[in-house]
Amino acid sequence: EVISLISEAEVEARRPTGEASTLALYNACQEADVKSVQLLLESKAAVNQPQASGKTALTIATEQGAMGCMQLLIDASAAVDLATNDGETPLFIACAKGQTECARLLLSARASVEQPRHSGEHPLWIAAEQGHSDCVRLLVAAGATLAPRAAHEAGVGTPLHIACHMGRTDCVRELLGANADPLHICPLGWTPRRAGIEGGPSVPSEVISLISEAEVEARRPTGEASTLALYNACQEADVKSVQLLLESKAAVNQPQASGKTALTIATEQGAMGCMQLLIDASAAVDLATNDGETPLFIACAKGQTECARLLLSARASVEQPRHSGEHPLWIAAEQGHSDCVRLLVAAGATLAPRAAHEAGVGTPLHIACHMGRTDCVRELLGANADPLHICPLGWTPRRAGIEGGPSVPSEVISLIS
Repeated sequence: EVISLISEAEVEARRPTGEASTLALYNACQEADVKSVQLLLESKAAVNQPQASGKTALTIATEQGAMGCMQLLIDASAAVDLATNDGETPLFIACAKGQTECARLLLSARASVEQPRHSGEHPLWIAAEQGHSDCVRLLVAAGATLAPRAAHEAGVGTPLHIACHMGRTDCVRELLGANADPLHICPLGWTPRRAGIEGGPSVPSEVISLISEAEVEARRPTGEASTLALYNACQEADVKSVQLLLESKAAVNQPQASGKTALTIATEQGAMGCMQLLIDASAAVDLATNDGETPLFIACAKGQTECARLLLSARASVEQPRHSGEHPLWIAAEQGHSDCVRLLVAAGATLAPRAAHEAGVGTPLHIACHMGRTDCVRELLGANADPLHICPLGWTPRRAGIEGGPSVPSEVISLIS
């Protein structure tokens, strides 16, 4: 006990005071010497006294990742946001070094998540630049601004810009997941994608891919704009854009002024991939244009047999006529699309619809004979179309063929005769 008492007294006698104690505190933090830090704080070392560089004991402890020392300093009322001469706070330094737990400790002590260094970069920016995705995640969760106005005014891009430029894949992913703007223009006039490209061949292709996909998503229109974009995508048979627009809830059955829907337009283009997506999204297959033309009617008019097959599989009406009375089988026969004729007959299309007769329209066999559509005549006769049916003009199909003039092949007259 005598030796113990005198040893403790020696330590106390040697404990530095005043300026010496502050210098000793810097050294203890540099060496991550928790016991010495504790003793020095007990002897009232100046916890917030900066060095000539502006570094405080907390700054030095943070540089060393000395969490035990940091905790003692914080408990002793160390100012967590005192910055160096360059404006770097302890949190900035922790994020620059990827010391996530040190950053967490500082945030728990109410360190400012936004305080930038004098050149404009803030903690989230430096974490992204250095590729410390855990720090990025921590700072985002703490409410760090993804595009600080002060940084922009200082000529600094966003954290997403620098992450793309440096090829920090995980940081790019974290920032996009936090809804960082992939279309933001930095003071250099670059988007994040351009920043990635300007980073050169060292930037992983995955970074460019991630930011490109985010750009597409960000440019995806909503509301009325999304419906207009859906029309355009169908016009261009752009399957990927149609899929994206449908995922963003574009109005699938909203008609244009002409009455055309997205499905009508896709059918006109023969864009089966787009058609399938629209049908899967509950597009109404029998919505007609202002002239009464359904998607099936249009497919048959254009001879798009597989499009017609797809529509029929989606339960499109095989009989619905346009307003002037012609139905899909009639238009297929008029245009000479024998494959469509065969498909429609197999689907149960009526060979002589009463509604068509009442509207003054002849049968498909009449129009096929009149237009000289040999293969269609053969298909219709093979399906037992009536060769003696009298149309509203008082003609039989044979008479309709004769009235078609010299352009009607003799084979048509022979078949119907």
